Amino acid sequence: MNADIKTLEFDKVLNNIKNYAVSDLAKEAVLNLYPSNDCNTIIKLLDKTDEALVLIYKLGDAPLGNIYNIYPHLKRVEIDGVLSSKEIREISMHLLAVSHNKQFLLRAKSENIETVFYKQQVDQLVYIKELYQNINRCIDEDSNILDSASFELARIRSKIKSAQSKVEEKLQSIKSKNSIMLTDGIITRRNDRFVVPVKLEYKNKFKGIIQDYSSSGETVFIEPQAVVELTNKIQILKNEEKKEIEKILIELSEEIKLYVFDLRNNLNILVDIDVTFAKAKFGRGFDCTKPLVGKELELIQARHPLLPKDEVVPNDIHFNQYKVIIITGPNTGGKTVALKTLGLLSIMAQSGILIPVKEGSKIIIFDNIFADIGDEQSIEQSLSTFSSHMKNIIRITDLLTTDSLVLLDELGSGTDPKEGASLAISILEYIKARGTYIMATTHYPELKAYAYNNIDVVNASTKFDIDTLSPTYKLSIGIPGRSNAFEISRRLGLNNKIIENAINHVDINNTEISILINKLEDQSRYLEDKINLHEEEREKLIRTESEIQSKVESFEKDNLKLKNIAKEEAKNIIEQAKKESQKIIDNLLNYKEEVKLHKLIEQKSALNKLSDQFNKEKKVSTRKQEFSIGDKVKVLSYGQTATITKVLPKNNFEVKMGILTTTVHNKDLEFIEKKRKKKTKSIVTYHGKKNVRLELDLRGYRFEDAMIELEKYIDNLIVSKVKSASIIHGHGTNALKFGVQEFLKNNKYIKNYRYGKGGEGGSGVTVIEIN
Repeated sequence: MNADIKTLEFDKVLNNIKNYAVSDLAKEAVLNLYPSNDCNTIIKLLDKTDEALVLIYKLGDAPLGNIYNIYPHLKRVEIDGVLSSKEIREISMHLLAVSHNKQFLLRAKSENIETVFYKQQVDQLVYIKELYQNINRCIDEDSNILDSASFELARIRSKIKSAQSKVEEKLQSIKSKNSIMLTDGIITRRNDRFVVPVKLEYKNKFKGIIQDYSSSGETVFIEPQAVVELTNKIQILKNEEKKEIEKILIELSEEIKLYVFDLRNNLNILVDIDVTFAKAKFGRGFDCTKPLVGKELELIQARHPLLPKDEVVPNDIHFNQYKVIIITGPNTGGKTVALKTLGLLSIMAQSGILIPVKEGSKIIIFDNIFADIGDEQSIEQSLSTFSSHMKNIIRITDLLTTDSLVLLDELGSGTDPKEGASLAISILEYIKARGTYIMATTHYPELKAYAYNNIDVVNASTKFDIDTLSPTYKLSIGIPGRSNAFEISRRLGLNNKIIENAINHVDINNTEISILINKLEDQSRYLEDKINLHEEEREKLIRTESEIQSKVESFEKDNLKLKNIAKEEAKNIIEQAKKESQKIIDNLLNYKEEVKLHKLIEQKSALNKLSDQFNKEKKVSTRKQEFSIGDKVKVLSYGQTATITKVLPKNNFEVKMGILTTTVHNKDLEFIEKKRKKKTKSIVTYHGKKNVRLELDLRGYRFEDAMIELEKYIDNLIVSKVKSASIIHGHGTNALKFGVQEFLKNNKYIKNYRYGKGGEGGSGVTVIEIN
């Protein structure tokens, strides 16, 4: 497509965006950006930039450091060239940038930030871990070859270090023995040889090889004979070191050659990501948004991006049923800025750059964007000004297409006003006939009348404040600009007779047109003021609604936060109580002497009660129930079945749970069944121990259930007149063992009990005798 990017100052915008790019390659790519007229491409580029802007707002800038230009390095290894340690280090940094972007994508995913384009690009990046590790094993961050690069290099450097140490020792000895011959005690190097500074008069007495003289000639730098052989050895070792380093660089270069395709593709992607994020950062800095792409153009509160944000006046620019806008108004009133704003924002959007407009703005994809904009020159240069405009217009008319945008500044100026106005109308007619979009500025009243007489042409103006005698730079579409020359002159103090005489010289037809235009303009301004007032009230209501909604959301968040804090604190209390109670239980279970089992049950019951309260799962009997002695009930706080043994005051009852007797309130009881009445008329005769086992195995029972089973078993033994039996409880934590013996101790029917003997199961069994 054709686009007058220099005339519309797109190059200046690109220079601004370039400053947001990180790598030199991306900076260069930004300066080469050019608008497209392919709708799908433009939509993709805008979505891509907008996605990057979202990432910046939520996560900060993408990690785009360390992107070096490794294209020449890759080209050289392809032809078996050997890279320097610095160049290889740059490839390592390239792989680090790949790794960082993959981590950045994972971070976006973990925070549920949806990415399409960035994910697609990062997924294509290839992180070559083995190559990265090999380079870092061989080369440090300052591009020096490390000893760890190879075993041979480490060996050579160790020998060099040893030899240098010996040389230094000998030199120190020589220095101390010959201090009178030396100018100072500093050991230096000349021609990569160790030397000492000898006074000129002793040069023939000091044994060694002269390597250099001082600038004054008074000092001779002599390599002592005693270290010549060692220094030669060091030189040989350094040559070996150099060869080993070359070998290492060759091996790394050959390894890099294996991954040339992936590395080049990585660099292409990283540079493109850098460019996209540079455009996004520009958008953030200039409060830009993504416009909608469609069949109509509506720029809401559009600002010129090269003017200071706090000074530029935002304007609404739109094409509706008309395709031609003619702007009139005073000089320096903002007409040209309006032209440039429309053209520049269109080029930016078609280059995938977000534009400084309000959300909901719409753009049209133009085939070409032409502009004839130039500052007016002096009267002496009028011919050249007119010629320049004509040459540009000729170029435009030769290249324009149906969906082009044409911007014409001061159309028809620089020549006779009547001829200029006629020519301007003719040019507009020619371009309009091809279905092209046009925005033009003019001072000619004939063009205002032309706009009124054509349905697809609309007048527009930039407002002028008569009271302050200054332009407002506010564009009004649908309202033509009025001529303020007479009014301005009157306010400036020009004699009224002169002004009235001037009015009489104005063409009567033009006067009637001006009167009509002024009336229409007054009506339009009245309606516009009403619309603006309505819009202000609407925005005020929206802001109020937004503030209320924000406060409601804030209150709900704070409320939820407090609930979560309270819940967490309660949970912590429960957890702490569990730990402490478990510690007490563990300690009690480790005692060898008898323990009070009801204390253990009470502690566990209290703990369960707290936990039930926290989870709001505690069950309470909802029906009123009259309890009687002997009724079978469930003690809710203990979760155990019990029998009522006594009715106490204030709705309290004494209940028996196995061997445990305790007092509970009626709210903590759940009715199960009434006491069964004994049948006095029937006589039941039990015949010895026919159906009673001589042992009870309690292993695997919960403690409370085991006590209930034991009580039943003792009852059966008594009824069956069995005098001896065995209770198998095992060892475990000893809780069950102690519980059994505590039960037997308090049971009046038990005559004696003891642990089993060797053939009876030992201490895992308790043998009982019954009265």
